[in-house]
Amino acid sequence: MRLWIDTDIGQNVDDAVALLAAVAHPAVDLVGVSTVGSDPERRAAVTVGLLAAAGVDLGAVAVCAGAAGAGTEVGDSAAEDGRTAEVVEAVAASGAEALLAIGPLTNVAAVTAAGVRPAEVTIMGGALRPVEHRGELRAVEHNFGSDPAAAAAVLAVPGAVVVPLDATVATRLDARMVAKLVATAPVLEPMVSAWVARWGEVVLHDPAALLVAAGDGSELGRFERRRLTVEPDGCLVDGGPDAGGTAHDVVVSLFGSAVVASVLALLADLKLTA
Repeated sequence: MRLWIDTDIGQNVDDAVALLAAVAHPAVDLVGVSTVGSDPERRAAVTVGLLAAAGVDLGAVAVCAGAAGAGTEVGDSAAEDGRTAEVVEAVAASGAEALLAIGPLTNVAAVTAAGVRPAEVTIMGGALRPVEHRGELRAVEHNFGSDPAAAAAVLAVPGAVVVPLDATVATRLDARMVAKLVATAPVLEPMVSAWVARWGEVVLHDPAALLVAAGDGSELGRFERRRLTVEPDGCLVDGGPDAGGTAHDVVVSLFGSAVVASVLALLADLKLTA
């Protein structure tokens, strides 16, 4: 499967793990990565560094600094349009068969509007019920809340697979598994240490979505078809079978320990060093 990843990788451990797991996964041919969020160029540099550490031929994977995201200053709108146009062009040229969205959906909305969105789309985002995360009860997940209009535009097209926060919280690592993650992928140690110091935990939201995109989902979780809409604040709403919204497959639960074991096995195959 020729896969394009759109990510807000930076300090986020789970985005980095998802990228490396994509490199290692036997069913994935990673053809490109676009970044989204503040300072997308720095995020692109992080991407290139991790791909190089994994031994990837950097000439074979396109890396694009995409949108800074909703709320960009008016004076920067031309630059923002240029970055999203570059992502659209790169995705169109890549021959990607699938797209994994693991950040705010600004770039993906542009790709959708341009008519070059790959047939298979997997999205880590939204929450179908309030869920305890980072010490707070959250009804609006970060990726959808960062650009609700983009999330709504992307989900207006039916047929995506949505991996919501209330499912991915099952992949939270305890201290023993965090240590195993670092031992398996020493290149991640500085990022993991900084993340744990700030947030106190590591949760493999995005690697779970990567496994679903790669076709492993039936072994790792339970899916249901739902009709979804996105409210103006980014809240994901299940309208029910007879309500409005568009139909998508939703991961309603994950076997967290199985996801973690699968991800660590993929990282071990890369034989990463510090």
